Amino acid sequence: MFSKRQTELIKFIMNNPQGVFGSRIAETFCLSSRTIRSEIKEINDLEEIISSSKKKGYYVAAEQVEQVRALLYKQQSRQKNDKTEKRIFILLGILSFRESVGLYDVCEEVHFSEQTIKADIGKLGEMIAQMDIPIKVVAANNQITLEYEEC
Repeated sequence: MFSKRQTELIKFIMNNPQGVFGSRIAETFCLSSRTIRSEIKEINDLEEIISSSKKKGYYVAAEQVEQVRALLYKQQSRQKNDKTEKRIFILLGILSFRESVGLYDVCEEVHFSEQTIKADIGKLGEMIAQMDIPIKVVAANNQITLEYEEC
């Protein structure tokens, strides 16, 4: 998976289909040319997607553009899922040590909106149901509770 900076570099290079020289990339990103070379080497070690030539600079070959777009989309989706999973894990951790917790208290504690927490509560409930664990997440009257079902 590419770092945020590597992803931005790839997008920048793709937005310059005729090619872009390392010095221009370095200037744009306020990095050294050496750092740009290192980042591009790292990107190509993960996925061979950036080509280079002395005449064009760095570029993504026309036949690879769709593959690179798909790769970036897949990474973006994965990052979004990772963030959701982290929020759910935090929520579960909070609920594990308390009998009940106020919705607004959770929002304040984790710095997420009420809507985000409510959506995560639903996802947490779905995850628990899929694992066939005798626990239910109940959200009522602005309180969130884990209820343990009898086996």
